[in-house]
Amino acid sequence: MTISLRASSAWAAGSTSVAPAIPTGTTTGDRMVLFVGTKPYNATIVCPTGWTPLTAGSGAHGSTANGVDTGSVLWGVFYKDWRSGDAAPTVSVTSGNVSLGTIHSYSKTAASWVTLPVAEKGSDTSSGTGFSLTMGSDVGITAGDMLATFAVIAGNNATFGTPTITATSATIGSVTEEPATEGTTTTGNDLEASASYASCTAGTATAAAVVGWTLSVAQTGGGCLVRLRESSATQTIISANTGADNSSFSATQMRELNPTTNYGSAVATNEFEIHTWGAIDRGHMLLTPTGLVTAVPAGANIVSAILQVWNASGTANYTVDMHRVIRAATSSGATWLTYDGTNLWTTSGALGSSDVDMTAVASATVDSVVGYRSWDVTSWVQSVVNGAVANQGLLGVRNPDNAADSTVHGFQPPGGTDHTRPRLVVLYTAPQKWSWTTAPPRNTLLRM
Repeated sequence: MTISLRASSAWAAGSTSVAPAIPTGTTTGDRMVLFVGTKPYNATIVCPTGWTPLTAGSGAHGSTANGVDTGSVLWGVFYKDWRSGDAAPTVSVTSGNVSLGTIHSYSKTAASWVTLPVAEKGSDTSSGTGFSLTMGSDVGITAGDMLATFAVIAGNNATFGTPTITATSATIGSVTEEPATEGTTTTGNDLEASASYASCTAGTATAAAVVGWTLSVAQTGGGCLVRLRESSATQTIISANTGADNSSFSATQMRELNPTTNYGSAVATNEFEIHTWGAIDRGHMLLTPTGLVTAVPAGANIVSAILQVWNASGTANYTVDMHRVIRAATSSGATWLTYDGTNLWTTSGALGSSDVDMTAVASATVDSVVGYRSWDVTSWVQSVVNGAVANQGLLGVRNPDNAADSTVHGFQPPGGTDHTRPRLVVLYTAPQKWSWTTAPPRNTLLRM
C-alpha cells in the first residue's frame, strides 16, 4: 500500500476570502487537504460546504495585534474526499485582513482511506530564524503514513528554507516543499506560508513530531501536521448527500418546549437543535442510518464507523453524547413525549433506561467552527451487523442535559444542503467464510 501526492494548487491570496484551485489531475477517491492561513488572529475561517474541519490542527499562535509583517496568525485545516463534480472552494474569512490558501490532493493504492485524518498543531513565538513547530501531541505516525505540513508566518519579510520533519523512533523520508513556490502576499498587512509532504518509511513515533524550517529573517507563526493513512478494508457511506453509497438516513429533533411536535416534515428547512435552554426547553436529535443493514454484510468485521453531523450554528463549547436507542423509534413520528407518534417514551425526551442505553456510545465536543463533527460509533455498528442489537438509531444529547445556560447548536438534517447532511462512514472487512478443500479427518475437533 502506498500513498502519493497527486498534486497541489498554487497558493491563492485574498483578504476576507481565498479560493485555491482543485489540484490538477485530482480524481475520484483522492483525499484533499485544504490549508488557510490569515491575520488577524481573531478572524474566523469558515469551513467550506462539504469539507470537514480538522480542529485539532487549527489554531492561532497568540493574540498580538495585526500589523505589517507583525501580529499573531490564525490557520485552519480541512479535508475532503474528491467526487465527480466537486468544485474549487471559496473560503470565507470573516474580519480577515490578509489570507493565503492551498490544497494538496493525495492518491492511495489500497481500497479505502482510514476515515479520519489525524491533525495536530504547533507554534513558534521565539522570533528567530530557526522556525520550529513542535506538535501538541503524538499523532501516531507509523510506517506507510503520509504526512502533510503547513505553516504560516506573520509577514512576507522572511522566506522559508528547506522543510524538515522529525519524529522520535520513526524514519521520515525525503521532505518536499509543495507547492514548490511558497505563498507570499502584500495584501493587507502581508503574509508568508509554506507547505510540504513526506512519508514515514519505517518505525513508529514515540513522541510528538517536530516540523522545521530556517527562515531568512526572524519571524513568528504556526501551523500543523496532518497524518493520512490508507486501509485494505471496504468503505461504505450512508447519507442523503449526493454520491453516497446508500442514501437511506433519517433524523428528527425532539423538543421539550413543543412536546407533541414531530419535526420530520421540516427536514428541508430547519436545523435540528441539540441544546439546553434555561429550565424550560431541551432539544435532542434522533439519527437513524436505516441503510446500515443493507450497506454492510451481516457479520462483517467493523474496522471503524464514524458518524458525522454538520454543526451549522452555535458559539458555546459543550459535549454531545450519542446513546443507542432501545425503543422502535421513527423519525417520522417521534416527539418529546412519544417514540413513534403514539407510544410514550418511558421518560419524556427518551431519557429513561428503557428508552436508551444510558452509557453513551460516543462523545464529541462541538464549538463555534462550522462543519462536520465526528463520533466514533464503531462498537454500536458492530453490534448491529452482528445482530446483537436492532438498528433503532442514536440519540444526540447534550452532556450535562440539565445545564441551564441557554446554549444552542444547530445541526443540518438529512434534507438540508447537499454535502452537509448527516453521514455514517463505515470501514469493514467481509465476514470470514470457512471452506474445506478436503474433508476433515473423522472425529476431528474444530476450534473456531
